[in-house]
Amino acid sequence: MRPNLIGTPEQIAERILEYEEAGLGLLLLQFSPQLEEMESFASQVMPLVEAKRKQVIV
Repeated sequence: MRPNLIGTPEQIAERILEYEEAGLGLLLLQFSPQLEEMESFASQVMPLVEAKRKQVIV
């Protein structure tokens, strides 16, 4: 299964949360170039995922 995590950071964050809501507990990602893309994902996408999780809880 391919996660189709392509788009803006906001779109990717939404897609990750959709997978979580469907019951997915682990998402393995591959980046290329590895270091640069991992840093971008960590700084641009993950803060959005965390913020959106908090919105759902409240």
